[in-house]
Amino acid sequence: MEPRAERGYGFEICAVAVAWLVFSFVQSPIPGINEPHYLCKAKHFWDASYCPGDRFLDSDDTHFVFYLTFGWITRFTSLETTAAIGRIVSLGLLAWGWTALVRALLPRPGTAFLAASAFLAYSSWQIEWFGWNGFSGEWIVGGVESKVVSWGCLFLGVAESIRSRPLRAALAVGVAIGFHPIVGIWGAAALAGSQWINRRAASETLPNSVAAWKLLAVSIAAALPGLIPAASTALRASENPSLADRIQVFERLGHHLNPLQFPMGVYILYAGLLGFWWLTVWLAARRKEAATRFARGVWFWFVMNSAMIALAGILVGLLQLAPLSDDFARWQARLLKFYPFRMADILVPLAVVIACVDLATRSPATRGRTLAAGLAGLVLLAVSLGTEPRTRNPEGYTTEQRAAWIDVCGWIDGHLPPDALVIVPRNELTFKWYAARGTYVTNKDAPQDANGLLEWDRRRRVLDDWYRNNYDDSLYSREELHELRTVTGATHLLARRLGPLEPEPVYRNAWYRVYELPAGE
Repeated sequence: MEPRAERGYGFEICAVAVAWLVFSFVQSPIPGINEPHYLCKAKHFWDASYCPGDRFLDSDDTHFVFYLTFGWITRFTSLETTAAIGRIVSLGLLAWGWTALVRALLPRPGTAFLAASAFLAYSSWQIEWFGWNGFSGEWIVGGVESKVVSWGCLFLGVAESIRSRPLRAALAVGVAIGFHPIVGIWGAAALAGSQWINRRAASETLPNSVAAWKLLAVSIAAALPGLIPAASTALRASENPSLADRIQVFERLGHHLNPLQFPMGVYILYAGLLGFWWLTVWLAARRKEAATRFARGVWFWFVMNSAMIALAGILVGLLQLAPLSDDFARWQARLLKFYPFRMADILVPLAVVIACVDLATRSPATRGRTLAAGLAGLVLLAVSLGTEPRTRNPEGYTTEQRAAWIDVCGWIDGHLPPDALVIVPRNELTFKWYAARGTYVTNKDAPQDANGLLEWDRRRRVLDDWYRNNYDDSLYSREELHELRTVTGATHLLARRLGPLEPEPVYRNAWYRVYELPAGE
């Protein structure tokens, strides 16, 4: 790193980390929207007696490295404390990678903090106006999960690549793949393509001291702990893999994976962002900034490759509008399930933010300019905290309903057997978090292996059929509830709107009722 860039480097990492932690705890209170999904699985990974019989928790551990490195904390403390520790660690790593990347592009004190605050403000504005992040809803600052660490390592890998440190870059990208194979592999592909394009344009080759096979070996070695479980899940034989892919792409995760479900406004927005960014790159090229020409080349093609991956995914998805053969439809779902849009979701606005920070801080750095950058960053952070995204209340609960939900889950935790299996409202997110009991099926907790996904879909249809077929007399009788227990294996039912039911609940509050499903006729 250049001497000018070294000034305040460690302090700026801490400043970025603190800003993101504040944003995380304010805008995504514990538990965040995905934290029950990840941390309950991580807890079960280390303690199989937690929620036994839950189909999702018993499914493949595709995020093995995350469960291994963060799940052990649950053995010594609560899920809430685990989430707080996980956010501090993961966002600290993300801040390190972010600061390294921004400083590699803009070696001026204060630029990383200003860019971090501007990115938060932009993301908050985008969610407020569109109700969604990018095409597939990708985000990097919120709760703790495997992709946060992966993005941090990927940013670090790009920064090391810009500084011509290929071995360090290969190691960082390998760790990114290990924590989240999809984020890491797409990032590795975009970065490798960027390096190839730049070196081909400059008629360069890798330095003799660092052979390509060595870089590949280092990256694969770092990635293997996460790649092996993910590959095992992807390659396992299934009774109907094509159906599982279609369920995942067009039903379970259609809002993330199906281009026809993305908001039209996002297409227009991202076309505008790309146009603005290209303009800034053209203006920078006219300035002939020799010190940053190679850096901008690696960064430019890294972002462009990510955008082209997303464009390819969009084109594949839009072919739904044309008559497709069965073979192509199978390949279409198989390709779309690997999230080709998530890199562009982050990197396109990030490229615009960095370009804007470059324009705002182009003059030589002085103490006054560094202070001004810090103050501007604080203002933008305040702007981002002034919005109210859905992550503050993902279930849409009122204050009274949230209190009733935590109350009924607390009662279940204190009164039902540890191996109870509960049928819960399908859209719930935090039942296992608060009640520590397994669920029969929920919309959120879908296994990632093909057979598990088929079983998840079957269970949804079992419940839908039972609800529909047994309501002819406007009452769910004791006999019908016994049938429900027989076909599902569930022991209890947690209801809010469902009813009326013939038996008396074993517990109720103003919003929820708990029923024991009859075991006998």
